[in-house]
Amino acid sequence: MKKQETYRKLTERDLEILGIKETASKQTSDSYDHYREFVKKFYPKEAALAEVIVSSEYNDSTYDNSIQMVVVYNEHGDELVPNKSTARECRSEMTDLCLPRGEYDSSEPKESFFVQLSPKFPDLYVKEAVTSE
Repeated sequence: MKKQETYRKLTERDLEILGIKETASKQTSDSYDHYREFVKKFYPKEAALAEVIVSSEYNDSTYDNSIQMVVVYNEHGDELVPNKSTARECRSEMTDLCLPRGEYDSSEPKESFFVQLSPKFPDLYVKEAVTSE
């Protein structure tokens, strides 16, 4: 007997049995929508993830945090550039992006963070062994 490995996509029922579920994270809240709108306006449709790079400066016992830049990636992790027709406007508006409310001034420096641009849960697959003679 020879074993041949195959894979099948997990169903919603499979995920439930395994205890895996998609949860509404902090990133699905309105505080991250302006980043999604910014990327949608200036970047190609294949944009999947945005990295918001934060700059922190110590100032009188607290840190002043601000956005230094936004780097956008496709689903394969390749960096995307803004659409040519809107590149200049993109650079201008990027300087106006703000951190979510309450995150500008902090006792610790703010870390850069990622924003998932689509709420799509990734497809998961399980290996199945098929026996053939």
